[in-house]
Amino acid sequence: MRQAGSAQQCRNTQNEGQHWIFAQIVEWPFWCLSRSFNEGPEVNSFGTRILLVEDHELLRRTTTILLEGKGFQGIRAVDGPTALQVLEEVDFPFDLIITDFALPGTSGLTVVRTAKSRHPNIRIIYMSGYNAEVLTAFGVNLSLAVLVQKPFDCETLCSAIAKAVAKSDCQS
Repeated sequence: MRQAGSAQQCRNTQNEGQHWIFAQIVEWPFWCLSRSFNEGPEVNSFGTRILLVEDHELLRRTTTILLEGKGFQGIRAVDGPTALQVLEEVDFPFDLIITDFALPGTSGLTVVRTAKSRHPNIRIIYMSGYNAEVLTAFGVNLSLAVLVQKPFDCETLCSAIAKAVAKSDCQS
């Protein structure tokens, strides 16, 4: 483990090169998850840095396991304000944000707009129980982002990542 600003970087020694930094609400204790899960289609994860924002702990942990099993690295935040704090304090750009739309404190849309103002080419995946029409009514441009309907499986998430990475010049 090494200190990175107010975050700690953790390495999974079983699968060298994978690492996650996790942010928890308020105190920001960072910790690692070192389990592996290899299902679903292959996705090129090389160098892809993900900010995962999800307020439901079980879904956040499960999604982390799926992403880690595919070789992704990233930071996870438990709510919108924590995600905004991560965006402010982490000294590298994210390639992809996977966020719940309905979050306590600050919506996923606000997190995305803040991230896009700093890094216009960041790719976006919204996870939501809401359908596309509801998200569009709230101002989400789904031609520039990908929607993953909850509940989802590894194959669905990996397909969404491939679609998001393929989109060019995402705006929100």
